Amino acid sequence: MTLMTWNDSFSVQNIEMDQQHKQLFELLNNLHAAMSQGKGRETLSDVFDGLVKYTHLHFAAEEALLKKHNYPGLSEEEREHKELVAQVSDLQKQFQAGDFGASMKTRDFLKHWLIEHIQGSDRKYGVFLSQKGIH
Repeated sequence: MTLMTWNDSFSVQNIEMDQQHKQLFELLNNLHAAMSQGKGRETLSDVFDGLVKYTHLHFAAEEALLKKHNYPGLSEEEREHKELVAQVSDLQKQFQAGDFGASMKTRDFLKHWLIEHIQGSDRKYGVFLSQKGIH
C-alpha cells in the first residue's frame, strides 16, 4: 500500500539526489504498508536502520555537492540536516523505550520531511544547480 508517490514536484533536477530522495519514499511506503497490515512495530527497527544509513549517506552527498558548487544556502541546509538527524534519533529512542505510537510518529515525520524539506529547502538548491547547468 502506497502512502506517497514520487512525482516531479519532488524533483530537485539532480539525478543523483532525486534517486536518493526516492529511497526515502520507499522507506515511508514500506512502513505505511506494514502499519496497514498491523505490523508497524515489527518493521520499525528496519525502518530506523534504513533511516540512519540514509541520513548519513544522503546528507554527506548532498552537502558535498552543494559545497562543491558554492551553494549560498549551504549552512541552512546543514542546520536542517542536523535537526532531521536529531529527530530520527529521538524517534528511535522512543521506539526502543516501548512507545506504542512510534510507528505513527515516524510515518508522519517521514511524510513531513518529504513535503517540507524536499519540496522546500531542497528545491531551492535544485533551482540553483539547474541555473548552473548541473543536473
